Amino acid sequence: MMLPSLSGLVLLYVGGVLFINGLGLLQRVDEQALIFINAFVGIITFIVAIYLIFSETSTLIELKNPAFVLLFSGTYLWIAYNHYVNGDNRGLGWYCLFVSLTAIPISINLLQTAHGIWPIWLSYCWVSWSVLWFLYFMHLVFKKIPRRYLGYFTIIIGIASAWLPGYLLLNTKMGSPSETGLSRDR
Repeated sequence: MMLPSLSGLVLLYVGGVLFINGLGLLQRVDEQALIFINAFVGIITFIVAIYLIFSETSTLIELKNPAFVLLFSGTYLWIAYNHYVNGDNRGLGWYCLFVSLTAIPISINLLQTAHGIWPIWLSYCWVSWSVLWFLYFMHLVFKKIPRRYLGYFTIIIGIASAWLPGYLLLNTKMGSPSETGLSRDR
């Protein structure tokens, strides 16, 4: 049997980092905290992705889930790096566009193959993450989205799409871990 839920683990920490990043946009969190939490969550999600890659038989179907997790890892590690070196965020912004566009077919595929509430709900989460990553693209590349708006939106998406469901999955209050798409029964 798989660990209780790698999906719950990933989502819990993604929710935490989105919450803290939202507070950072609202200037309620200092730079050092942003570096730490983004590096920490980037590393956690990276380790989960590598675990999934090496614990599965490495077929294309089984590699898609770790690839999707790495979208998050890349984002948070890049944010940590940019805060550490005071880097230009435009490259990260363009990466956010890539992730936003990638999240759309992920959502569609989840919805088309859904059997149960959790996969349908997860499909809508991918839509919300796509919108969030697109707003970051607009903010980081074109400076079109105000920090305050993006901060509050990030907090809401973090709580609704990651923190709360991650907690519920870890406590087996929301679907079965094998339905999540990020873990499987062994």
